[in-house]
Amino acid sequence: MSLIEPPATKILVVDDDQLQRMIILRIATTMGFVVEEVAHLDEIPAALEASQPDLVLLDLSLGANDGIEVLHILTALPEPPAIMVMSGQDGRVRDVVRRYVRALGLRDMGELTKPINIASLKQQLAFVPKRASRIAKRRPDLELKMSDVLSAFRAGAIKPAYQPKVKMDTGIVTGVEALARCSSPLIGTVSPGVFCPMLDEAGLSFELTESVLRATCFDAAIWRRTSPDFTVSVNVSPVVIVDPRFHDMVLSALAENDLMPGALTLELLETASISGNHMQIACALTRLRIKGVGMAVDDFGTGYSSLASLHTLPFGELKIDASFVSACDRDRYAWNIVKASLAMAREFDMSPVAEGVETEAIRRRLVEAGCAVGQGFLFSPAVDAPNIANMLLAAPTTAAAGIRAFG
Repeated sequence: MSLIEPPATKILVVDDDQLQRMIILRIATTMGFVVEEVAHLDEIPAALEASQPDLVLLDLSLGANDGIEVLHILTALPEPPAIMVMSGQDGRVRDVVRRYVRALGLRDMGELTKPINIASLKQQLAFVPKRASRIAKRRPDLELKMSDVLSAFRAGAIKPAYQPKVKMDTGIVTGVEALARCSSPLIGTVSPGVFCPMLDEAGLSFELTESVLRATCFDAAIWRRTSPDFTVSVNVSPVVIVDPRFHDMVLSALAENDLMPGALTLELLETASISGNHMQIACALTRLRIKGVGMAVDDFGTGYSSLASLHTLPFGELKIDASFVSACDRDRYAWNIVKASLAMAREFDMSPVAEGVETEAIRRRLVEAGCAVGQGFLFSPAVDAPNIANMLLAAPTTAAAGIRAFG
């Protein structure tokens, strides 16, 4: 095995706004990246040849040109870099572009809203490997293999991180959402968008969910000694819900940790395909709901079966998708969707939770509209269990400052 350290990850910033380029350059450089910048489309070919970047931070508006033209240039490269989209456009535009990035076969590394929020920038870059050899590329010798992911999973390298759910008028942490994260000495930090489909393909969806849920219940038992009403949420897919083992697995995870069923909420993505197994899913969730387990519809507003899901499944919580929340202070259409979602929650007697709360202005707007609980980088990214314990030990008067220190 070579002991030579791989080179630092190279970032190319494509943006015609000099101030934004300067902010990104300073932050990314201090985080250990090598950064180059260009302002115009005609500068890109030379910059790509000179720097051979691992990641391109791409502004969608480039004067007379646009980011789509840049994507077409990148797809012609033998080893295209990964893409992180930047834009002041509304969330719908960013979503469409990110889908197009993936359709072109490029690696999607997320998005940044403009003007750049430094806390959000740091958080996004924190998920980018600092060494180029850990960014999955097209060369066969650097491709992430199924066997690597399976080895990481079996070695316990895939664990939950926890994003706080915060009472937005006080800053007090009332619960967390568990998010599967992979960090392995062998393959580095791998996005859930990469390892989850691989584990699904390997037929390990149930095992992944069980691993995350049992670890979360174990941590929840510790946290509830400090905060007896503290709750945890775990995402589940329709494939897992209809597994005959699911019902007993959930109840055993609760019982093994002396947790009341109400301590746990199961989140089902609104975009998840449930049409073929609708009655099985409804039955499985209802049995657990009868026992007292909470149910939430996640990413509300992004699917096509919203009303049907709310009408037929036993949800008690409605989570408004981050793409609308994060843009609601500058996009009237996004704000209208947020308001309509809050009204829908009230009509169905559900508790709303806003995801993607990134700024103080958004927090104030949501609180004024009657949304009490939120998640987002304004409060905290996903952190490990000890950090959550520290937040809960903080006095209520200092809780807001404590969680924002992570943002």
